[in-house]
Order: sequence, then structure tokens, then C-alpha cells
Amino acid sequence: MPGRDRAVEAIIRNAMEEWAKSLARFRQKAADLNKRIEDYNLEVPSDIFQRKRIDVEREVGGDNEIISIKYHPLAILLSL
Repeated sequence: MPGRDRAVEAIIRNAMEEWAKSLARFRQKAADLNKRIEDYNLEVPSDIFQRKRIDVEREVGGDNEIISIKYHPLAILLSL
């Protein structure tokens, strides 16, 4: 069923594009929050009150956007 295969591929491709957009939005929000954390950490009187920055790559589970998308479950399905 070639038509069905194309339809499934289109759905998966669309989902991967949405995943990439979500990653970009998350990275931007994390960068904004990290800036606020840095500002806060400069104001607190002691290191024990400082907050940790968000490690975006650890949170998304990849070294970069390409790896994160490559190992996304939908990408694995597309490669089957």
C-alpha cells in the first residue's frame, strides 16, 4: 500500500517537525530562565542559596538538536 506508507511517513515527518519546534521553544525558555537564575545567584549572599542552571542537553537527552531528533521514537519508526 504505497499511498498508506506515504501518509504514515507524512504524519511521522510532521511529528518530527513539531518535536524540533518544541525543542527550540524549550531551549529558548531555558535560556531565559538561566539568565534569571544567574541574576538571582549574583544577588544572594552565600553559595548555599544559589540555584543550579538548567542543563538543557541533559533534559532533552542529546548532545544537540540533530541527535535529539535522530533518537526520537518517531524518527526510529520512520527508519524501519
